Amino acid sequence: MPDRFRGHIQLVLDPETGKSRCTACKLCERACPSDCIAVDGAKLEGQKTKSVTDYQLNFTTCSLCGSCIEACPFDAIEFSKEYNVVAFSRDAFNHMDLVNASPREEKSGRRTGRPCRLPHRPPHCPWWRLPSPARPEEPRTP
Repeated sequence: MPDRFRGHIQLVLDPETGKSRCTACKLCERACPSDCIAVDGAKLEGQKTKSVTDYQLNFTTCSLCGSCIEACPFDAIEFSKEYNVVAFSRDAFNHMDLVNASPREEKSGRRTGRPCRLPHRPPHCPWWRLPSPARPEEPRTP
């Protein structure tokens, strides 16, 4: 995948703590010309800064311009490298929850509330379990 490829945005995890770098400052939400990002955060007890509790992306209206990534002072969001993001309805992309999305859940095939991704084809996709169409037998020549 080229380095300049732009998939949907995703949160960057801090390598030391394993938690998101996002502090819910909402600069990305203000910088978005499509108004497709909604961020909520809370200051948890014992922490110096706020941490993100809810990060929703409406991928149906996102123009992938990168304004949110440029506006983030903590480098907490980046473009993903996922290119086959598919679903059966547009509703699957209206509220993509970036905080509670776990890559391990997607690859294991459990339901995550996020759209199916190819080429993994998780078993919860209805078309994955459909039987192949029966072919009519060709007449045999003696």
